[in-house]
Amino acid sequence: MNNLQTLGLTQGRAVEGASVAHVCRDEDRDRLLLWMQDGSFHWYCPSTSQRQELGRVDTPCNGVTAFLWTPEADGVLVGTRGGDLLLITFPPGAGPSVEEIGYVEGGVKGAAWSPDGMRLVLVSGNGQLLIMSEDWNPLLEAAIDHGQPIGSASVEWRADGACFATATAGGPSDTHALCIWDGVSGEVTARGEAAPGLTQLLSWQPNGRHLYTVQRLGAVAAGSEAPAAAARPLESHVAAWKREARRREA
Repeated sequence: MNNLQTLGLTQGRAVEGASVAHVCRDEDRDRLLLWMQDGSFHWYCPSTSQRQELGRVDTPCNGVTAFLWTPEADGVLVGTRGGDLLLITFPPGAGPSVEEIGYVEGGVKGAAWSPDGMRLVLVSGNGQLLIMSEDWNPLLEAAIDHGQPIGSASVEWRADGACFATATAGGPSDTHALCIWDGVSGEVTARGEAAPGLTQLLSWQPNGRHLYTVQRLGAVAAGSEAPAAAARPLESHVAAWKREARRREA
């Protein structure tokens, strides 16, 4: 695999004296929505370094597992470990408005909108995969065969919206299970082998032929009985899966 190179980098301080808790992008307006640790929201334009404060909310930013810009609602969808689904909008001339959309039993562990913004995929902590419409109506529900409660998850849609991938891990384990799902029926079309160190970083190749993720190797897990001499420096490798989910080292 060829080494990756940085082609461009824009640096700037979005908000003085504050730490960013969550960020999402409004692609239509080419700007970032920042949720700060102090509860305030800001628009930030990386190309001009301009920012605009939008106000604050009482909802704590800790425990947020999904922070998705939602163009149809002109707001941000927030999912939490506790299972709350919230829609936060920013009416002109007023502070942020928080609307409770629903509740996900077991907590929200991962979520993503389809490329056309018509379907929302949610992964719950009790091993359920939910697909909702853009107006928050449930379309279908399927079980994720993980063997234990899900501690963390990520969801990545393919660019054409025909399918999406999930990477799920149970409890404190760093072993993630990979599945590819049909974007309409919600059926599993392929499974990838579970691998220690497999991360939640997922990215489809633009032509949809491969799904890429990162596997960290070399570190000895806490509580491991492996001798120190057997440990090797922590390394990160990129692995690719074809659509039939056969794993290939890159």
